[in-house]
Amino acid sequence: MPSIVQAPNALRKSFASLKKELSMTTISRVLVEKLSSIERRSSNEPFPPQLEDIPAKSWFSSLFPARFDVQQALSRFTEQGSIKATLPSQRSSVTVLLIGEGAQAKLREFLKSGTELHVIAPPKVLASIEGLGKFSPWAASNLNEINWCLKMIGLVDRIVVTQQESCERHQRLFNRIFLHLRNGGIFVFEQESLTSDKQFELLKNSLLNLNPSKMVTETKSHSIDRLVLDPAVATYVSRVQTFAAHLTIEKCGHHVLVVRDHEANRVIQSRTRTGSVRELHCLPASSYTREAKTTSHFASVPIKLIGHEIHTPELKIRVYEGDVSVVAQMLALHENTVIPESFRFHMASTLRNTRLKSVTRDFSMIQNNWNYRWKHLSGTYFHVDCENSGHFGHLVTEVLSHLWGWEHAKKEYPDLKLLFRIRHPGEREPHLEKQIFEAYGIARDDIVWSPVPVKLDRLVATTPQWHNQFTHYADRRIQLTWNRLCDSLVGKEYEATDKIFVSRRELLSNRCCRNAREVDNFFRKRGFQIIFPEEHISKSRGKYSPSLVFLLALEAQHYSI
Repeated sequence: MPSIVQAPNALRKSFASLKKELSMTTISRVLVEKLSSIERRSSNEPFPPQLEDIPAKSWFSSLFPARFDVQQALSRFTEQGSIKATLPSQRSSVTVLLIGEGAQAKLREFLKSGTELHVIAPPKVLASIEGLGKFSPWAASNLNEINWCLKMIGLVDRIVVTQQESCERHQRLFNRIFLHLRNGGIFVFEQESLTSDKQFELLKNSLLNLNPSKMVTETKSHSIDRLVLDPAVATYVSRVQTFAAHLTIEKCGHHVLVVRDHEANRVIQSRTRTGSVRELHCLPASSYTREAKTTSHFASVPIKLIGHEIHTPELKIRVYEGDVSVVAQMLALHENTVIPESFRFHMASTLRNTRLKSVTRDFSMIQNNWNYRWKHLSGTYFHVDCENSGHFGHLVTEVLSHLWGWEHAKKEYPDLKLLFRIRHPGEREPHLEKQIFEAYGIARDDIVWSPVPVKLDRLVATTPQWHNQFTHYADRRIQLTWNRLCDSLVGKEYEATDKIFVSRRELLSNRCCRNAREVDNFFRKRGFQIIFPEEHISKSRGKYSPSLVFLLALEAQHYSI
């Protein structure tokens, strides 16, 4: 296939030919959509000249060792136009076997296969098969524990279920763990895993309706009247095959595991094959009583106010080593796992990032797979990316709340550099970020920004001191960061005031106030100084005038977080 940079016209012709051929087969819609996305990119947005010398390899495909290669997929078609249920041949495959009592014979079969074998079973069953051969045992007695074991194992090529349960329980199992498979991986239900032949037929009929050729047809109520399959998961089924004694379901699509802060150390360290994660430093959790009074005027809907007791969690500095990727808008991955520092609101019930499409609670897909070539940066980098890149308010709250760990990490790694992304090449020159970081005391040579996704050998990331979502918190130690910036940015000619009102210009198109000037006058008459933060970052006689965040720091004796 021709290079995108060298021959975009030839590439578009290849896309048209491939899509025409693929439309006559049962291959997943995901591949066709991916081709269309790349076609639009190559036709509408030319690649920046400075990226042409980067090796012709997509950063996205590098996240997944068993990536979906178009030519390889086409070569796997049979005469009937279907994909064979084969495993990747270029590396040792990983098999997970879910077994119940009396499964010694089945285990012996898999021990002869030569694959990396993991066995998940209740503790009693594991005790009965101890010493039968070389495999990794994982104790699990319920669905949550099975899911946890698979999180710890990492992406797998094959999941085989022999543990006997009802059709409905197996459907729930499928919903929960199917996405732990690699792209092209196989999920197998053995007939003996169902409590009866009728249950096996019920499961078979429900799964057959997941075949791409049948996805648009109505389900038959008499065969799957107890269907509990999750449509969000079923979307990534590329093929279902039935045999006399088992069912196989092939997966398509690249999914990344999302881990939360409390589980990151254990899960990422267990999943990685070549890298590591360690905790460099930890500030203890803290609590305090908020002294500021909050008043809500004329709210048309109920507003849940922040409580008087503020609880700050442990604040950690983590070091990720190995295959680390910084995508954009805070999103960073260790191999194929999204690290918790990728989220503005890392304590929210649902973790969201602009670059991620949430599929289930545990899995997401990377959105906007633009085909810019990633580049590799050697050395150690400090993660201070922003989900809303270039926005003043997000910078001075969310981004600055990570700087508490800079000096500690810099002592550990003297070559440490600060890294952030802009969203795409040519978007803007990040003057604002560089001004703020230099004012904090970070040397200009230690500030690195990139317009494209990057690969790193080591990334240092911190828990934020500010969380502007439930559960809300602001660590009081963030005042050390703000005071440090005040010392550098606030001009001596400035006279502090006790009463400020933060306003917005009418020129702003995003979330404008309908009667902004009336509101300003209301506060001005009552002795408030009206502040427009975005106007207070310009130079003035060699110093900077204060913005909102610096005013707050300067008046720390009057304000309580």
